[in-house]
Amino acid sequence: MRISSPPFINPCYFGTDISSKDKLIACKLDIDEICRFIGADSLGYLSLDSMMKVAENSGVDFCSACFTGDYPVDVTGENFVDKYSKKIT
Repeated sequence: MRISSPPFINPCYFGTDISSKDKLIACKLDIDEICRFIGADSLGYLSLDSMMKVAENSGVDFCSACFTGDYPVDVTGENFVDKYSKKIT
């Protein structure tokens, strides 16, 4: 299995609704353990450098905080609730 991004290792508050590290498998298991867990023969991720090259000439800023932990704004103390946790009324 090949994944077209680096492993998610940080919460994402800007679109993918990942609220905490406990929901991210790459925070709990290494690549070999993830591979066994999902039943794949092999597992590889795209490197951050390679992923950034995909859009390097687009003129668009790209947030990589879920991969690096370097958020574009201060998220300290955020009380994030993902949209799937809210009751529909």
